[in-house]
Amino acid sequence: MTDHLIIEAIDRLLIRELIDSYGNLYDNGRLEEFGDLFATDAQFNIDPDPGFFKLPLVGRNDIREKMGERYAVVSAAAAQRRHVTTNTIFKSLSKTEASTESFGTILSADRGGEPELRATGVYYDTFTKVEGEWKFQTRDLVIDGIKTDLTSHSELKQSSDADMSALEKEIVAEIGSALPDAISQYTELDPEMFRAYRDFRTVLLDQGVIPRKDKLLMVLALLTVLHQGEAMHMYAEIARNEGATAEEVRDAMRVGILFSGGPGIVAASGAAVKFGQD
Repeated sequence: MTDHLIIEAIDRLLIRELIDSYGNLYDNGRLEEFGDLFATDAQFNIDPDPGFFKLPLVGRNDIREKMGERYAVVSAAAAQRRHVTTNTIFKSLSKTEASTESFGTILSADRGGEPELRATGVYYDTFTKVEGEWKFQTRDLVIDGIKTDLTSHSELKQSSDADMSALEKEIVAEIGSALPDAISQYTELDPEMFRAYRDFRTVLLDQGVIPRKDKLLMVLALLTVLHQGEAMHMYAEIARNEGATAEEVRDAMRVGILFSGGPGIVAASGAAVKFGQD
């Protein structure tokens, strides 16, 4: 066997171990090591979007942070996930770059419970060699099917999409978040008002020189001043879906507390605790 074939065989083994390490490290909560599997400018995407976080994730730090938040949500629900990757085929391989396709299966079990199938799909991966080590450059998961639950940060919190009115579906699609039950019911009572409000809200948040995420944080500060706990939680979630970090959400609430004192602290405390449990 020539040296070239030996090196190629070793690279194939190292890349296959990298793919296996993704599930092993993530499912065991070793998130720092998990993040190190990716190149600094790596990208991660899921299609169709399951609504866990804003996609695509761009950069090693973003991947580690958002995937870590998702891990915390699932772990808090006392569920153990197992990401199983099989049937890996190399599509290309050079000295510094490679690409593969693999089948992905996600299993889950409550502590001591019976395992269940959560999702299946195909991983389309590219790799780059960084200082002698293979790293994920891109990871695209195309999902065949996914079993939804109540741990998603989006409209998946609704019992089912079919239960929503047409207008509510439009609003949820626009804000990226499920509506509180009372507002959900009111959309059916006065749909014309809600449609007009939605259109006006879209103009205010999506146009102008201030980015949408920053405007949402401004709204959050104003709601803190007004002591609107439930609305604060909803807008904190919407801001998160637009890329706001937990630190930015807390900072916006602090600005509101500055102008509202004790009542603002009470409102912010309730919203922050609920936000942290999602």
